[in-house]
Amino acid sequence: MLDNSRSAERAARLVLAALLVGGAILRLWGISGGIPYALAIDEPQIMARSVGMMRSGDFNPHFFHYPGFYIYLQLAVSCVQFMYGAATGRWSSLEQAGMEDFVVGGRIVTAAFGVLTIFLVYRAGKRIGPVQALAAAALMSVMPNHVRESHYILTDVPTTFFVTLALVLSYRAYERGTATEFMFAGAAAGLAAASKYNGGLSVIMPVLAAYLLPESLGRRMRLAGTVVVSCIVLFLVASPYTLLDLPGFLNSFGQLAASLGVRGEGAESGAVVYLKHLRLNMGTPGVLLALAGLAIAVSRSRRVDWRLHCALLTVFPLLYFIMISEHSLIFARYLLPAVPFACLLAGIAATDIAAWLQRQSGMPWVQPLVTVTLVVIMAVPQIRQAVGFNRMISAIGTQRLAYEWIEANVPKGSDVVVEATALLLPSNRYRVHQVRRVVDRAASRVVNCAGYVVASSLSYAEVLDNPTRSAPDYEAYRDFFQRRVELASFQPSPERPGPELKILKYQPSEADLNACR
Repeated sequence: MLDNSRSAERAARLVLAALLVGGAILRLWGISGGIPYALAIDEPQIMARSVGMMRSGDFNPHFFHYPGFYIYLQLAVSCVQFMYGAATGRWSSLEQAGMEDFVVGGRIVTAAFGVLTIFLVYRAGKRIGPVQALAAAALMSVMPNHVRESHYILTDVPTTFFVTLALVLSYRAYERGTATEFMFAGAAAGLAAASKYNGGLSVIMPVLAAYLLPESLGRRMRLAGTVVVSCIVLFLVASPYTLLDLPGFLNSFGQLAASLGVRGEGAESGAVVYLKHLRLNMGTPGVLLALAGLAIAVSRSRRVDWRLHCALLTVFPLLYFIMISEHSLIFARYLLPAVPFACLLAGIAATDIAAWLQRQSGMPWVQPLVTVTLVVIMAVPQIRQAVGFNRMISAIGTQRLAYEWIEANVPKGSDVVVEATALLLPSNRYRVHQVRRVVDRAASRVVNCAGYVVASSLSYAEVLDNPTRSAPDYEAYRDFFQRRVELASFQPSPERPGPELKILKYQPSEADLNACR
C-alpha cells in the first residue's frame, strides 16, 4: 500500500512538472512579439514610469490608476537588466537605453507569475484531492486568456497570482491556526491589492478561514483583525505613495472610479458579457462543469469537511464577478482573478462525475478514464486558442512592416501622427502624436501640421464600411484621404495579422502653415 501511494505521488509530480513546462512554453512563446512597434495597451503606462524612475530617482509614480507595486517590481527588473547590459558593453549611460530595451525582461516576469499560478492552483486543489488538483492545474495551464495576458507587462496576471496565493495561504492558516499564518494570508491579499485595487477583495478569504475555525469568538475576531491589518500594511509598503502623495492618489482614484462608472440602461449586462468571455476561454463544457462544481460546493456547505472549501472557493469569485460586472469598462482580462476558482470548480465536477460513473459501473478503470476524457474535452480547444495566439504574435504583421517602412523612408525629426495607437515609434527619432481619430476636431491642428500620418482601420474601417451610419464622419474620412498622398499601405491577411495601415503624406496649404506657426 505504501509503495502504491509513493508511486501515485511520483506520477502526480511528473504530471505537474509536465503541466508547468507546457504552461511555461505557452507563456514564453512569442514573448517579444510587438516590440518595439506595438506594445499591448497600458504596457507603456507601467514601463514608462519604471524607466522614468530609474532615470530620475523620483519614486513617486505620479500615476495611481494602478497601485505602485508592479511599477516598482518592473523598476527593479529594469535596473538589473541595465546593469547586465552595462557590464556586457551594451550601454555606458542610461540615456543610451530606451524603454523598449527593458520590455522583454519585464514580460518574462509576468510570464513567471503566470506559470507559478498554475502551481498555486495545484496546491489549492490538493486540499480537495490529488485528481482534482491535477485537473484544475491542467485547465489553468492552457487557459487562453491567461496565456495571452502572461505575455504582457500588465497587472492582471500578478494580481491573479497573489489572489491564488491568498487562497492557498488561507487554507494553510486554517490548518495551522496560528496568527503568523493568518498574517501571511492577509499579506498576500495586500499584495494583490497593491497590484490592482480590486485584488484587495481577496482579503475575504483569510477572514472567512478565521471565522470558520473551531475557536472562541474572541480568538477568531483577533485572527480576522490580524488579517486585515497585515493586508493594509503590505498594501502601503508595496504602494507607499498612496499615503505619501495622498492628494494625487485620491484625485486619480476619483477619476478612475468615475471612468469605471456603472453600466448604462440598455447596455448588455456586464455579467452576461463576462460569462461570454468565460465561455470563449473555457468552452461550453468547461463553463458547465465550473457551474456544476459551484453547485456541488454549495450543496455540501453543511458538511464539516466541506465548509471551508465552499467558503474559499465560492465567496470571493462570486463577489468579484458581481463587482466587475457593475463597471462600465469591461475587458476579458479583468476576469482573470476569478479564473483559478473556475478551474478548481470544474476539476471538482469532472472528478465527481467520473466517481459517480464508476460507482454505477462497478469498474475501477472508469473514474480515471472519464476524468481524463473530460479534462481533454475542455483543454483541447483551449490549447488551440493559446497556440493560435502565440502564432499570431510571432508572425510578421502589418504593424511591424509599417514600422520598418517608416524607419527606412521617413526622415528623422519628422512629425508623425498615429491613429488609434496602432503603432509605437521611437520618440528619440520622430515627433510622434497619438490621436484617437484623425478626423476629430480636437486633432485637426496636429494632423494638419504633421507631414506624415499613419491611419488605422481600427478607427476608419467601421465608418467607411457603414457610410449611412454616420454620414459626417464618412465624408470627413473621404476628404481626409483625398487630400493626402498614400505612400504605403499594409493589408492584413491570415499570415499577416494586424490592422490595415495606410502611411500618408500631406503638403500643408498656406493657411495650414500659418495656423501651425
